[in-house]
Amino acid sequence: MAPHDYFMAHRIVKALQNKEKTLHDAAGFSDGLMIQKVLHAARESDRLRSWVKILP
Repeated sequence: MAPHDYFMAHRIVKALQNKEKTLHDAAGFSDGLMIQKVLHAARESDRLRSWVKILP
């Protein structure tokens, strides 16, 4: 397990103990969406054998 995983596990336990509803240290929806766009562009770039623009 990576050090970041331990940090997040500790934050989740602490948040549950404090009855927090959000984790401010965690990636949000927009972070995940951008990662998906990058992964899609990488696959498309590989398929086309050329650069692909990633739109915001």
